[in-house]
Amino acid sequence: MLGVYMQRATVVLFLFSLPIVVYYLLSRQLLLALGESEKVSALAELYVYGLIPQVFANAANFPIQKFLQAQSIVGQSAWMSLGALGFHLAMCWVAVYKAGCGLLGVALVLSLSWWIIVLAAVCVHRVEPKV
Repeated sequence: MLGVYMQRATVVLFLFSLPIVVYYLLSRQLLLALGESEKVSALAELYVYGLIPQVFANAANFPIQKFLQAQSIVGQSAWMSLGALGFHLAMCWVAVYKAGCGLLGVALVLSLSWWIIVLAAVCVHRVEPKV
């Protein structure tokens, strides 16, 4: 039954992610309407566009993590996070200093790091014996 709850939670979180994406897509206009400068609004827009994939990664990650925690599979989650942190640090350095991607590169690497955690959690979910 726990798996059914995980699936339903994932669907609900994906659906609730859609309004967040709309806010992200309108971020520049919203910031300008709130009186922010054009330059800051443009940079914020660029950054949040790179974070759009992360919204869906979070929607997938949290139910899977809670599912694993409910089955006392927590050590693997710590190792996944540590591996993702190492990947994230290395790729941020590459994106900013070697590829020159700047703010968008950092946001995209952050999104990619979260999707790596999701994929690793799905793999752990498939491999670990269920309690």
